[in-house]
Amino acid sequence: KIMDICKDRGLWPPYQGIALSALSFGILLTFTSLFIARTTQVSNHGIYYTIFSLSGLVVNLGAGHLSDRLGRPAVLYPSLMILGLGMSILYFLPGRPAIIIISGLIAGAGYAGSMSVGAAWIVDSVDTKTKTTALAMQENVIDLSVGLGSFIFGAITAWVGMGSSFFLSGAFILAGGAYFWKKHQH
Repeated sequence: KIMDICKDRGLWPPYQGIALSALSFGILLTFTSLFIARTTQVSNHGIYYTIFSLSGLVVNLGAGHLSDRLGRPAVLYPSLMILGLGMSILYFLPGRPAIIIISGLIAGAGYAGSMSVGAAWIVDSVDTKTKTTALAMQENVIDLSVGLGSFIFGAITAWVGMGSSFFLSGAFILAGGAYFWKKHQH
């Protein structure tokens, strides 16, 4: 069953979207509070994740509804682009603590939309006998992507600094969402 799931090309698009989303989450979870501490006077670095989470709570239901109406790709890929934008603007954080709120709102919205819609797309794409296997594979994609995102971001940071790394990583996620959306439309 596992190899069948891996070979099913119909599952590749949602797994790719989830991978990009989880890659972003790994980066944000590992490095955002450190960046806030290094570049601002904000004492509660957890405020970013509070805003990120609240944004996700608000967006999840709307993203689910839109996905049911417009289709999974029409919500997953723009959500990834929104997530990438939210990450990229962390570049502007030094000297501008309001970026914590703006980035948290945008990135939280993009993350929520991409993860919930990606999971729904997987469930839609498999039969009842393989749903749990497909969702287990989703969890593996998430875990692998979170770990890779943190590792790769750390390496890039050593070369170009944390602000530029947020910008480049966010741009990569945004471009990935746009690429997969365009590819899926053909």
